[in-house]
Amino acid sequence: MSAHLFNLRTAPVPNFPLSYDSRSPPHMETFEAFFEDWLAQQEAFLDQLLLRASAPQGQSCPSHDHRGDGDSDGDGEADRALIEQVLGHYQRFYEEKTRVAREDAFLFFSAPWLTSFERTFLWIGDFKPTLLFRFLGSAVDGLTAAQSEEVERIGAETRWRERELTEAMARVQESVGAPPLLCLLRASAGQPPRDGELCALEVAMAQLKEAMVAVLEDANALRAATARRLMEVLSPAQTVKLLAAAAQFQVRIRWWGKQRAASAALR
Repeated sequence: MSAHLFNLRTAPVPNFPLSYDSRSPPHMETFEAFFEDWLAQQEAFLDQLLLRASAPQGQSCPSHDHRGDGDSDGDGEADRALIEQVLGHYQRFYEEKTRVAREDAFLFFSAPWLTSFERTFLWIGDFKPTLLFRFLGSAVDGLTAAQSEEVERIGAETRWRERELTEAMARVQESVGAPPLLCLLRASAGQPPRDGELCALEVAMAQLKEAMVAVLEDANALRAATARRLMEVLSPAQTVKLLAAAAQFQVRIRWWGKQRAASAALR
């Protein structure tokens, strides 16, 4: 399995400007174009994953170390090659997402490149890591007792970490009500800033954005770690089925979101 899977948090968070242009900033348009291209490639990978998932596999059971060496050599190699390509595809997505979030955290959390339906599934900028366990339960069969026990353990640890990050994000959101940010509300109401408030506001906004990016990167790291740990337990054939289910979910909610938006526009 790829040793560099979703290698995040590799650069310091830059300073953020206080001013914000109401027009779509260039990095948003760039990311939106990137995302559309990435999704098109995701659909192509989905076709390959579904093809591999439906292909006849070797009859032997997964190996005792849970790494899935029980696949026949030819099947296992083909599966592993496709898995590496798909993981590289996800790596590219997370690297670009992290770059954009560091440029404009507020914009990234609003995710205007997604449909409103897609945004209902978001948790700190993307899907919850625990969704992987739902995909696993519905798409992957033939787990050994040892594999099932390990999956349960990973699931419990992931749920605990999710709660921690949810609480961390709530604390960041609550900080908006802190005194240095209250002057932003007064400014939006047309009231002039008091002495020293503008400087305090700039510092508070920079700290808020930095905190948002930090939580986002921790959430991305949890998503990556959860996927990596599950794939270390599963065989290559089982991993292909898991990746196919995850990709299918993303492609479907994208399609459903566009259909709902088109129907709403006709009303």
